[in-house]
Amino acid sequence: MASSLDVDRFFKGKTEVNESWEYCPSLDTRSCEKNPGHLNFVPVHDISVRHLPETCRDPEIIETIHAIAALTVKVTVTDVSEHRPTALNTVGNRDPSTGSGGVRLPGVTGSGRVCYVSRCGDFTEDTCPCRTCKSSATPSKAWGEMLVYTARHLVFDDLEASHATFRLFFDTPDSPSVTLDGLGKWQAGEVEDDMCKVKCVTCDMEVVRNLDDRLNHFRTLYARIQDKYKATRNVHRLAVIVSHPHGCSKQVSVGRWVTKRGVRQNDSRYAYTTCTCPGCSGAFVFILGNDGRLLYNHVHSGCSDDAMTGYSGVGADYSANDKIEALETSEVIEEMPERIR
Repeated sequence: MASSLDVDRFFKGKTEVNESWEYCPSLDTRSCEKNPGHLNFVPVHDISVRHLPETCRDPEIIETIHAIAALTVKVTVTDVSEHRPTALNTVGNRDPSTGSGGVRLPGVTGSGRVCYVSRCGDFTEDTCPCRTCKSSATPSKAWGEMLVYTARHLVFDDLEASHATFRLFFDTPDSPSVTLDGLGKWQAGEVEDDMCKVKCVTCDMEVVRNLDDRLNHFRTLYARIQDKYKATRNVHRLAVIVSHPHGCSKQVSVGRWVTKRGVRQNDSRYAYTTCTCPGCSGAFVFILGNDGRLLYNHVHSGCSDDAMTGYSGVGADYSANDKIEALETSEVIEEMPERIR
């Protein structure tokens, strides 16, 4: 078992925002010092029970992963807030001193997940506030507003949210581009919690209906699978991430959580062996057996200095103060399927 000194290192490292200006839709053609060949990532359409540890090769887990993937988005932010703390100036030239004039295209990228959908315009004379409608003589009278859950080091405040876009359904390199505009209205916890919810908008009502259906499907599956594995969560310790590494099309990575740290009475953060790369910041971390009522939970925050493990931001966890012994990283990696080592 790891010592307390070893446990501390799991939660120290760097964020994983993708700052490359090169558009590279396919992970296969993307070079990477951290993970050459990207063998630990599985394209979302290829994920199957064979990629899971033998202790939990359950088709319902795969179905839940696909439901998470259906809501996963690529986040692109093209501006830097003058209020961004120096402590969060961890990504290349994201210098907070440049203020709102520091626009950088195509921007830095990360990941997130749609967590709320609402249809608007039915009982109001307002019109759609998306960027297209704002400059149109005939703005739409119907639109949808969504919340995207992601990391605060990726989208720090209202200004950065208003200069963000969220790409949906980017499952393959040739997927059509479907995006949501950031409204610039957001919710966030403490900076050190590293999580936020950004309000987005679209007047494509087919997209709104699609997302609403996907979200309802996810909620049903998620509650069922979490309840099913709640009693054994500390045995299998499964941790799955769906993300857009390097800004590329959607990938799944599978690992185990090594330890967790209680932060408040019902909040914690996790460290895990699940593979990540730049561009994974803000991705939803699926901890199998967590409480199914807690739909927000944890997002990916960064990787340890030795790049062996990743860690989440602070998320809701009713078992936050359980006494959990940390596993040695090597002990966990030995148990993983060959494909994801």
